[in-house]
Amino acid sequence: MKKAVLFSGFSFFAVAFNILSAQEANPTPAVDSSPNPKFSVGALVDTYYSYKFQQVSRKDLGPTDGNVGYFNPTIFNATLALAEISFTARQGEAAFHISTIYGETADKMPNIDPVVTFGGPPPTGLLGIWEVYASYSPGDWAFKFGKLAAHMGNEVIESNKDWNYTRSLLFSSMLMPHYHVGLSANYTTPDKVFGATGYIYNGIDNDGLVVAPGEEKTYGLKLSVQPAPNFNLVFNGLTGPDPHTNNDVFGQSIMEIILNWKVTPELSFALDAALNYQYPQSSLTAASNTYWGSALYGRYQIAKDWAVAFRLEETDNSSPADTLFGSFVLPATNLEYREATLTFEHNFSAHFLARLEGRYDYALSGGNPYPVGIGPYTDGANDQGTATASVVVSF
Repeated sequence: MKKAVLFSGFSFFAVAFNILSAQEANPTPAVDSSPNPKFSVGALVDTYYSYKFQQVSRKDLGPTDGNVGYFNPTIFNATLALAEISFTARQGEAAFHISTIYGETADKMPNIDPVVTFGGPPPTGLLGIWEVYASYSPGDWAFKFGKLAAHMGNEVIESNKDWNYTRSLLFSSMLMPHYHVGLSANYTTPDKVFGATGYIYNGIDNDGLVVAPGEEKTYGLKLSVQPAPNFNLVFNGLTGPDPHTNNDVFGQSIMEIILNWKVTPELSFALDAALNYQYPQSSLTAASNTYWGSALYGRYQIAKDWAVAFRLEETDNSSPADTLFGSFVLPATNLEYREATLTFEHNFSAHFLARLEGRYDYALSGGNPYPVGIGPYTDGANDQGTATASVVVSF
């Protein structure tokens, strides 16, 4: 039955690939000075099948059991990870953008307000608005107002834009926000070497247009430097109320550094390091929480349509409870999560991407393996290995 489901899914995307590959992209048109607005529509469908190597009983697995983090794949299932449709209208220097998401990724997005919810087993059918904003870009400036994807992190929800298919621990954990409602103002020098962006948000992963009376805003900053065409350095910062207990503007502060280096046209590396400090303390812990994590990425373009990528990562949680992924369940002291991922990809066309990925995760508490039966993975294990096959169609 599994093979039939998987074969049917890949057959569907093979047909879609034949249709899309027959439509060659038109050359980029010249800038049109017409006063009439310009409209564009984009779409993405992302599906996968994930297999866990450890011997476990399928009947013991819930829809997210054995998967640390919000966005790691559901195992032993062919799953619709994400369906996204976006619409953009441009009029001179002004624009309006809206995108909606559906599927497992939308279901796992923290606190997202659904437009429509369809009943049934996972994905439960949450159709949500991912982004909706107006922008204005005069000269070297750019302004946005509305619901925005977070400015922090080295990964995004559209997996075909990331080097690996599964999400990093940094992306999946409480170290990183995912979206905000607010406004931003950016200035980039004419030579594109330096850029600075300031943000004012209504909290973290909060769909609300207003904050509660007396609650502080959340403030963000992004500084980017590109001293050479093949090297880029980004500093991200965010500070605002701790989402658990308080409304202090310094209740939660996140700092991040992202480095991207293209060594050759084929070989690239990236480093993402983040620190999240929460104070005053959450009511669930006896002291303030400190989370930190780092991820090293590498990618090699073997040929025009083939590439291989890796990711090595560690996250650490100083809390006496496993709060890094929002579970507040597992006993832990100085909890560490680590993972190693290797991804092979093939671009059948600009619209059709297939990947095969292997991943190994394990966890430590106080520098030691978890006792048998109480680890964070399936059946209380302290490690797990998975293999995932994915296909993404986009235009």
